[in-house]
Amino acid sequence: MADNPDSDLSKLQVWISQLPVNIDYDNHGGSWSRQEFLQLLSGVVGPGSVVIVYLLDRDEHQKSFLTLSYIAGEISIRSSLQRRLILLAEGDLLSFARARAELEKIAAIRNYSRPIVYRLSDHRDCSADDCKLESDDVGIAVVFKPRPTPLDHLSQVKLQIAFRFFSVQTTRSRHERLSQAISKMLHEVESSADKPKLCSVLAHYVRAKTILLYEQIGGAYELVAEYHESTPPSPITKFERSEADRLQRASLVVRSHTYSGALTSSIQGIVGASAWMLLPCHTHAVDVLSGRDASFAQYLIFLIGKENLEYLGEDFSYTDLQIGKNLVSLLGAHLPFMGLSDKLRQISNELDDQAISDFTLEWLGELSKRYLPSLFGVALLSEPSDTDMAEYYPSLFHLGKLNRRVIDVARDNEACIARADEGAQLWCLAFRIHTEYRTQQRIVFAFRQDCIQSASAQILEMIVEYVRTAFGVIDFREYHNATQAQIRHVIRGSLSAAVSELELVAQRVRLFSSMPTKLARLLATPTMQTAVQDALLWLNEAYGLADAPRYLLETFDKNAVRWADVDPAAVVVSVLDLVQGELRRRGIRTSFDKNAVGSHLISADQEFIKIVFFNLIDNAIKYSFQDKWLHIELIYTADRFRAEIQNEGVPISEEDRDKIFHPWVRSFRQSVATRRPGTGLGLAVTQRILRAHDEGAIFNFTSDPIDERGTVARTTFFFELGLKGKGIAA
Repeated sequence: MADNPDSDLSKLQVWISQLPVNIDYDNHGGSWSRQEFLQLLSGVVGPGSVVIVYLLDRDEHQKSFLTLSYIAGEISIRSSLQRRLILLAEGDLLSFARARAELEKIAAIRNYSRPIVYRLSDHRDCSADDCKLESDDVGIAVVFKPRPTPLDHLSQVKLQIAFRFFSVQTTRSRHERLSQAISKMLHEVESSADKPKLCSVLAHYVRAKTILLYEQIGGAYELVAEYHESTPPSPITKFERSEADRLQRASLVVRSHTYSGALTSSIQGIVGASAWMLLPCHTHAVDVLSGRDASFAQYLIFLIGKENLEYLGEDFSYTDLQIGKNLVSLLGAHLPFMGLSDKLRQISNELDDQAISDFTLEWLGELSKRYLPSLFGVALLSEPSDTDMAEYYPSLFHLGKLNRRVIDVARDNEACIARADEGAQLWCLAFRIHTEYRTQQRIVFAFRQDCIQSASAQILEMIVEYVRTAFGVIDFREYHNATQAQIRHVIRGSLSAAVSELELVAQRVRLFSSMPTKLARLLATPTMQTAVQDALLWLNEAYGLADAPRYLLETFDKNAVRWADVDPAAVVVSVLDLVQGELRRRGIRTSFDKNAVGSHLISADQEFIKIVFFNLIDNAIKYSFQDKWLHIELIYTADRFRAEIQNEGVPISEEDRDKIFHPWVRSFRQSVATRRPGTGLGLAVTQRILRAHDEGAIFNFTSDPIDERGTVARTTFFFELGLKGKGIAA
């Protein structure tokens, strides 16, 4: 600009004013595309000139290179250009010497002057022999100009300004694209979008034509979602995990133009002849053997076919890679938990619907495999050292030595390696199923992979809790029946001996009464004869009462009721005295004033009504939360008596309304929430007693949530009896 600086300055100002406000990846919203901008610069250089942009990239070994991205000007030069220019590492810098030699060779062949090279990061001329690039550079711009015309000073200034502008706009465009991609993906995640929709977002921002989402299930990856820009091909729906491991051996992220290894037939069938990129989606998991937190590639995402707008390369760029990695990181935190609440609700309903009496290992195995895809099978061990007596489903697997997990020492869970009959390696988790009567029993879950995804771990915990509850009830029922049988046997044996002795006494009485002695006269008195007969009648009645426990669940009816005048308030007080220690331990306060209620008599069986109140009050305490109130109310009308027992604790769902009155049935939600022991007999016995007193007896409950999340409810059990009966109070 030395000849006419004012004129050149005016020209430069006019030229700058004509530059676009924004340069973007493509032409939208009034922005110039990068290709259009470079075409403008080729005009600045002069006729026959070429402007080329190489962007910095890295291969699977983290070695840097320059990849051909944009070209403007004479198109015929493209055939002789290197698509990749190798950069040599020199400490923290990258030597441009080898790449410059390649460019100078092209210039000589095409009769261009020596190429002018600009570093896009700082916009300086990089034509010197000792030029170096930094690892965070954007890339380079190369200008080819035909000989012999030199590039005038004004044009050089224009190029410096233009490439500075190009670099800033390229960086801005990258950041905006990444920001928009993350915002859009977060929006779709919060909107509970399905997997195909999430794949479409990924495809849009990474500029891919096809997205295939595979999930690791056992030893293979299976296709679970896909997105296609046009008519979808016929993808491979499943491939072995070993194929993915081989593909990712060198690097976690693989792109077609940076991968130098051979593809397996399955992977080749997936990607075809198109450019492709493989992104592993790591999720939080738990190591089966140690219990420690882990991370593994639960999903693999194939991006196939680059959507070329004006970007010259047919491969996925480094920017595509960075955006893809950020989006996949978001998906890794979201995908495993998609629909988890629905799964937990569904499995809870299935567990509640399954009667304890119908519990089998086969049913448990089928249920678990539906919700835990990597599960191979389950086993039930009565003793940890006696695997020969164990039950297996669906087939036998050979357990190794069980060892306590490092993280689960307090919980006493164990783990081991196992082998299936066909030789496949399995990773097993063993949970102790402690009951009051069995302490060595274990349930074993065998998985086909060494990690369990965190969402699956939540499902597994719910299943194990059900198993513990089920075996607690089953063991109690078996023990209860065995104990009853033993008690009946002992009582019958003892009473039988007593009856025999008394019958012998009776015979002797009859014998001695015929003798003319003082003893005979004594035995012949009516008092002695009556006493012996009464003793025989009492023992025979006691003999029959050996089966009394079965009445409550089998043959108990109104004929068993011994009617009398009963004061319900006095019964409630006596029951509260029995449970006073548990009330204090849990900080539960009672709301019942016998003096305020007064003394009223109803016709009922004293002992059985006491059982009714004990069952209802005990349940109210058992399922109450700490430091709550227990309300008891007795209501008398002209012909009805009503009792209400109310607590604040675990809700009872509508699905449980009918089931909880059945013998041996407990609400799964309540038993899990409180972890309190129970057999599922109390309400069934209570209902039978009430109906024996009054066939029209009302026995029901209400359970109304009192918090927004529905985790705490005010539950009221109530019963009503008619005052008609056979006692004096009637």
